[in-house]
Amino acid sequence: MRQLTATISCLALLAASAAAQKPKSVDAAPASAKSGVSSIPPSRTQPRTDVSPKDTYSEWAYWTNLTIQPGASVNLDSSLDYSTTDTVRVTVRSDAGDIANLVMSAYWSIPQVDFYGVADVVAGASFPYNNAGGATFNVYGSQFRLQLTNTGSDPMKLTQVLTFARAH
Repeated sequence: MRQLTATISCLALLAASAAAQKPKSVDAAPASAKSGVSSIPPSRTQPRTDVSPKDTYSEWAYWTNLTIQPGASVNLDSSLDYSTTDTVRVTVRSDAGDIANLVMSAYWSIPQVDFYGVADVVAGASFPYNNAGGATFNVYGSQFRLQLTNTGSDPMKLTQVLTFARAH
């Protein structure tokens, strides 16, 4: 009798969890297309001239004072070459306590293909502070696009977005 009750309970839990999953939507075409004009200025980088090919060194790109309208996204294309690294770290800082409304999506590509592919998505609600946070993304190509989406009902002003990678 106990085994039957346990089996029925397990089946009920499995059925409930399957029914609770939300349907997935398709990736937005503007986020993955390489062509088009961006309204966001290109990343600012510091070129490294003091390293040899055998060294490990840091590379970074950053953007400042970005405004994302409610329900909108911005695409930040890094000008760095990520082919010699395995992770990229991204930190963001908001002007207000609205970082829970931010969604960061990591898009990757290589020069030979026409589109970016999305690999990882991180919600700002998982950040430890309500105005700042970050994530580490695995690298899946040499070209990186960070899509930032404001899911809130008010404009979001990001005072700083920083990408950082260790290159070999």
